[in-house]
Amino acid sequence: MLKELLPSLFDKKNAQPIQKQNLPPQSLEKSSGSGDIEFSPNLISTSQQFYVIPKYATKLMLLIRKFIVMISVLFGVALLVNFAVYQIIKVQKNLQNDLLSEVSSYADIEARAKEVDAKTVAYKKFLNERKSLLSKTKFILDNVGSNIEIKSVDINHTSFNINLSGKSALEFTNLISRYLEKDMLSEIIINSASLKKSEGVLNVSLKGNFR
Repeated sequence: MLKELLPSLFDKKNAQPIQKQNLPPQSLEKSSGSGDIEFSPNLISTSQQFYVIPKYATKLMLLIRKFIVMISVLFGVALLVNFAVYQIIKVQKNLQNDLLSEVSSYADIEARAKEVDAKTVAYKKFLNERKSLLSKTKFILDNVGSNIEIKSVDINHTSFNINLSGKSALEFTNLISRYLEKDMLSEIIINSASLKKSEGVLNVSLKGNFR
């Protein structure tokens, strides 16, 4: 009887399962009795990871950057210093080569000057020796008397040899005495003495050593 009185209500209740069957699968999932909503996996991005950089790492990176900049500056300064030193060495080498060439040009002049100096010294020595020999020669010849004839004479710096001839033995004795009276000679040696009876001439050879 109640069913007859309220036919519309029962008709609606019986018609609801039929509608549910005709709905598409996607709409059935959204209208489920639990009330949860399922989203499609294509609509949500994957999970993201976040990294937190500590403060000391930032300071360390700044120090590394400063170090790199300092190394670059030092490298640039080293290059400049190397270039400057290379230029200085190059200039010094060129200057040295110029000085060597100039010294080489003076080498010939120096050799000539040494040669002239050696000749001058030899000439002065010769003059001194000549003066010394001249005084010795004068001493030997001036002491020979007029009655004695000089046959030959050989004089050097250390000694002399003289060959004489005369008619009086006393003249030779006086000559030897005169030689020894002076301080010029240290000794007199009679090398030889001979007499030619036919001519009455004495031939005497003397040797003397200078002091």
